[in-house]
Amino acid sequence: MKWGKFDAPQWTIEQAMQAISALHKPFRDNGYALTLHGSVLVDGKGNDLDLIAVPMELSVTPPEEMEHIMCELLGARALPEEPRHGILRTWARACILSDGRQVDIEYRRPAPADRQTETISSFVSIFWQNGYHLELCSF
Repeated sequence: MKWGKFDAPQWTIEQAMQAISALHKPFRDNGYALTLHGSVLVDGKGNDLDLIAVPMELSVTPPEEMEHIMCELLGARALPEEPRHGILRTWARACILSDGRQVDIEYRRPAPADRQTETISSFVSIFWQNGYHLELCSF
């Protein structure tokens, strides 16, 4: 479901890169990597700017605070609607810039502390039960 007006002013890839340049450091400083996806990336233009904020740390700034930071930096305001919550622990809400362009950002959230190793442990146990040794490493 798209939020905001379908006839909103278009984003260009150049405008998207300017926005990402303005947001990159504040998002990184708050524990997120920021990525562009959607029509602007694929077609070079689109009716909204689709962004995903992916946590790089176990403890990140909450999406509500990041939304405030993003809106302040871009001269935007959040839509007065409840955020969307997805099944993959996502939080999303669209913002509208003063010129009418839309930003639709989705925040991925780290797994709860009690589940940090649960998935890895069960994944590794499948290999061990079948006689394989599995080593995991991070670069």
